[in-house]
Amino acid sequence: MTLPGAGISTTTAMLWELVLTAGLVSVILGTASGAQQIGPLAAIGVGSYIALAGLWGSPSTPSRPT
Repeated sequence: MTLPGAGISTTTAMLWELVLTAGLVSVILGTASGAQQIGPLAAIGVGSYIALAGLWGSPSTPSRPT
């Protein structure tokens, strides 16, 4: 089971998950829209958002001392 890191409440972790998931859904629906028709470039948009969301949602400090 995955738990939030030290100093992060369960509520804060859930809110981050909701924000990042809503962003992903927005990107997917935006690139899949019939009006956009960006075709194969949709994969680049979705992949880029996943990479950025991983950076936004990752811890800002190392999980163990160096």
